[in-house]
Amino acid sequence: MQKSSIERIRELTAQLNRWRHEYYNLNAPTITDAQYDRLYDELERLEQETGCRMCNSPTQTVGYEVVDGLEKTTHATPLLSLEKTKQMGDLMRFIGAHQVLLMHKLDGLTLKLEYENGSLVRASTRGNGEEGENQIWGTDITYIRLRSGFMYLAAFMDWHSRYVISWELSDTLEVEFVLKALRRALSIAVPEIINSDQGSQYTANDYIALLKENDVKISMDGRGRCMDNIFTERLWRSLKYQEVYLHDYESPREARVGITRYFELYNTFRPHQRLGGLTPHEVYFGYPAYLNAMVESK
Repeated sequence: MQKSSIERIRELTAQLNRWRHEYYNLNAPTITDAQYDRLYDELERLEQETGCRMCNSPTQTVGYEVVDGLEKTTHATPLLSLEKTKQMGDLMRFIGAHQVLLMHKLDGLTLKLEYENGSLVRASTRGNGEEGENQIWGTDITYIRLRSGFMYLAAFMDWHSRYVISWELSDTLEVEFVLKALRRALSIAVPEIINSDQGSQYTANDYIALLKENDVKISMDGRGRCMDNIFTERLWRSLKYQEVYLHDYESPREARVGITRYFELYNTFRPHQRLGGLTPHEVYFGYPAYLNAMVESK
């Protein structure tokens, strides 16, 4: 019985890691969220029962310690979260006498985005429902199609200004290209928190250590699937439809030239509707017109 459980743990670990790779790195998932969660729960139960866990088990890369060292911001309206339930009675007791806006509960980091006059002015985590944290970067990896093969692109973006601080291309998914982009980003500024998914690059010891060395708080999306990093996901969509798919790169060199050209346009020259007609560069580096507009709006 013990041997059978160990074999099942090995099997589930290999399967779940393969499906994580399909979702996060290939952008081509072959199973549903519900199927993934059910098998993940089985693996977690077997690990607890046997006391055995593979060194590459996905249960070791889910979640992270609660952050408590960030600048706090008080929510004007409490942001409360109910544990998963399918019972209407539980929901009604949770609501009580409050006026509420209900949303589907997703695994992952809950963020509150505040807009003034159509412009994003603050991003904060849910925290304990009363207070959250500010100053967030997001990072993600996507694939870049070539005529014969693929490359992989990692980027770090400031969520407030939408400014792409740093990016790097690689023909492999080894962690080094992410570290190179991160080091370049940290040479420009150091955020309070960086949000990422649970890909192996973002759970690698070298990546975690580099963030800790710079006192950056770590946030990782919840298990399975998540759209927490929506700003970066939108950046990937714009990049691919407005640059990559139009030019059909033949070589890595062409990809680097094209992506460099696009990010220069995106950051520096193209006005952003959500930034009041300013560019990410102007907002990130404190363009006087943006600062004046923010003061006048308060």
